Amino acid sequence: MNAIALKLALPKGAHHYWQVMCERTKSAGGFTVTDIHKSSNGVTRAAVWIYVQGCLAQGFVEKVGAKAARSSIFKVTTPRRDAPKIHAVDGLMGRRRQQLWTAIRAMPNFQLRELAVAASVEEVEISYGTAQRFIWQLRDAGMVELLDDGGKNAPSTFRLKRKANTGPLAPRIFDARVVFDPNAQKIVGEAIASEVLS
Repeated sequence: MNAIALKLALPKGAHHYWQVMCERTKSAGGFTVTDIHKSSNGVTRAAVWIYVQGCLAQGFVEKVGAKAARSSIFKVTTPRRDAPKIHAVDGLMGRRRQQLWTAIRAMPNFQLRELAVAASVEEVEISYGTAQRFIWQLRDAGMVELLDDGGKNAPSTFRLKRKANTGPLAPRIFDARVVFDPNAQKIVGEAIASEVLS
């Protein structure tokens, strides 16, 4: 398999949304969800809408008008450097990944069903399938190693590689859209990544 260099643009997150919201408020008197979405790589319009609605509910922005029936105009009420933390943006899958990561870091080795139980809390239960998908993604990335494949009737045992234990925040999983030119054998343009939410 030939290796191909890939220039990747990761999705812009809450810090970027907030910067654009503040800039548009200063330069144009306000912004729409579409304004923010168009300036953000690889994120859905819904993700931006959730962030803006969270800011609205917490008083960081206010509605000042509308361009059309479904295109509200907002403005930042109190500009500040740090983006407000709106927890809804992270979503349920973000919480599940964080719980799995915390459990993985605490366990010297683990089996998938054991991990799902250890990572579950009363508010958010982790299924076997969710644990399996996350571990396979980390294994594909070289962060988790298989210690024992378990055979036909026994579960496999995994371990987080020491060099992959870089800190308490869970890895985020991205898919990338690319345009590949088979004639030139190269990626054309910049790949746009979007976060996997399930």
